[in-house]
Amino acid sequence: MKKKAVVYGIGRMYGQLKYAIEEKYEVVGYVDKYLSRKDGTLWKPEELLQKEFDCVLVTPCGKVVILQELIRLGIPKEKLIPYYGENKYIKIEDDKIRLEDDKIIVTDEKYRLELKTYSDDAVFHEVFIQRGYDIHLTDDYAVLDIGMNVGFVSVFYAMNESVKAVYGFEPFPQTYYQAVNNVKNCGGAEKVHTFNIGLGNRNTEVAVNYDANKSECMSLVRNNAGESREKVQLKDAAEVLASIIKKEQEEGRKILCKMDCEGSEYDVFDSMDKQGLIDQVDVYLIEWHYRDDDSLVDCLTKYGYTVMKSYDYGAFGKIIAWK
Repeated sequence: MKKKAVVYGIGRMYGQLKYAIEEKYEVVGYVDKYLSRKDGTLWKPEELLQKEFDCVLVTPCGKVVILQELIRLGIPKEKLIPYYGENKYIKIEDDKIRLEDDKIIVTDEKYRLELKTYSDDAVFHEVFIQRGYDIHLTDDYAVLDIGMNVGFVSVFYAMNESVKAVYGFEPFPQTYYQAVNNVKNCGGAEKVHTFNIGLGNRNTEVAVNYDANKSECMSLVRNNAGESREKVQLKDAAEVLASIIKKEQEEGRKILCKMDCEGSEYDVFDSMDKQGLIDQVDVYLIEWHYRDDDSLVDCLTKYGYTVMKSYDYGAFGKIIAWK
């Protein structure tokens, strides 16, 4: 018999998870602060105290805050499930996801991840549920993770048997130490080398605003919304990457470069192009921001790459390039 579930949040994320939910649960009602339904099954959070159900599936990003709110209302903690959905690759059992103080702990046979913020939720969903970086690799690879954030992409690739080494670069100290903690609790942690630096086209120290709740969109080249001030180390990309690429190629490994660095990708490309490193990478996975992608695409095609592009809402998009 299916559990009777209440779904908290019926926005965009719910739309992606709807069929997985209905396959596993009997949905008896919905909670949402901003949307409405005409069939009388949409409730306010406080109304849950008068309803009968087995569990509440919390679907939106930023689950920690919602879960804490429901606990304060008096909803039993054991009835609350941070819900990320299921697909052919990942089936997280309810007891593998739990709220622990100010974070969600997600455990699997190969990893233990800490999710603290809206950004953490969004990136976890992109990497482990949507499998946004799932490329089938048939050769041995080393991965350059430029813009490591809290380490989820590094963890994802470290668990891949074809990936023999991962190099993660994250400039913001708070984000970096969360990444280090996530990496050390995953299978393949010994493959991962982490660096608390940002990459660009010069060596310098910069001070920028920082907001831990929006770690996925913190930039070194634009004004961030955060009020705290962080000093971060910025290094010339070519100077840092040249020796790494040479070492891994001497080991007979191909190079995959994942780049998601919130506007610094243009400076990274500028540095690599000047030092002849662009075509030393076999596969690029790039998320570009704020400007158009013309200069990146022109550079890649100049070196003979096949380029596939996609565009998201707002001033960013994605590039996959390979030879």
